[in-house]
Amino acid sequence: MTRGLVQPQLPFPSSAGARLYEQRAQLAAIKWSFSRRSVLEQCPFRYYLEYYAVKAGVSRGDEGTDRLRFLKTIQNRHERIGSIAHTVIAAYFRNAKNGDVWSSSRLVDWAQSIFRRDVAFSEASYQDRLEGSQKYPPARLHEYFYKMENSAELCREAEEKLVVGLRTFAESPVLADLRTSGSKIDSIVEGRVSVAGLPCAAHGTVDLGFRSDSLFTVIDWKLGEPGRSGKDSLQLGTYALGVVSKGWATAETMRAAKAYLATGEIVNFSVEESVLARTRARIVQDAERMAVLHDFGMRGVAEAFTPCRQRRVCALCPFQEVCPAGRAIVHG
Repeated sequence: MTRGLVQPQLPFPSSAGARLYEQRAQLAAIKWSFSRRSVLEQCPFRYYLEYYAVKAGVSRGDEGTDRLRFLKTIQNRHERIGSIAHTVIAAYFRNAKNGDVWSSSRLVDWAQSIFRRDVAFSEASYQDRLEGSQKYPPARLHEYFYKMENSAELCREAEEKLVVGLRTFAESPVLADLRTSGSKIDSIVEGRVSVAGLPCAAHGTVDLGFRSDSLFTVIDWKLGEPGRSGKDSLQLGTYALGVVSKGWATAETMRAAKAYLATGEIVNFSVEESVLARTRARIVQDAERMAVLHDFGMRGVAEAFTPCRQRRVCALCPFQEVCPAGRAIVHG
């Protein structure tokens, strides 16, 4: 008598296994970052436009794709001065490592020249694209492109905020240790880190990292003032996880802080193991939500992404031109 082959016992039904495999594949396709999840939290429709519709084959033909790519380059004054501050501070540290320590006035003068060039270009430009090719073209400012009231005054206020922040960075006694430590040859300036061990890709950019004795410090520059964000920060938690993944430190040998350049204050945030575990969970939860939307985004199903309809958000959105809901909120 021939005995039948004994089938191996699967730990779960094949249909459940297929679903699990599909879920893992969906999460593996997600690229998480703090800025990306912030856009999704603010406005799902902007998230669709910025990360899906700008891709050829997803939006409404080549002309629509080109226009969306152009709109994505527009920066509001807050975004622009933040970007300039990070660029100038990073340059300060890179030059200081070679023995060239920039003065406060040199930092401020360079930052002002960048922003004033942006303003001059934005005031005068009525064309969608720059003429010719420039390695470092000026930014087109949202306030001028969308003809906001008092755009010149708003940008002057933003410039003053930038100036105050950079002077604080260069002159504040409270930040002196950060300036000294960040100028050491082995400090990390604008270092990209990835978080290992997650079902999705997750990365961030550490503004400044350095080792002092047995402690590794991570600093995030902020042009504003301290808020009431509690004892932990998802952004700093992500950087901390990236530092751990790199092997630069452990939760026990790390300090994570935000340096607020409006006031010169340094605020420490917890990076103990429980906080890092919570950060991992929050990233996975975000990724699961992104995975649900991913297929709709790739197929160009814009209706799956709801506009936020919040005036403060819509007023500074670069895609206001192509969002009827946003235009109605701002101009209605």
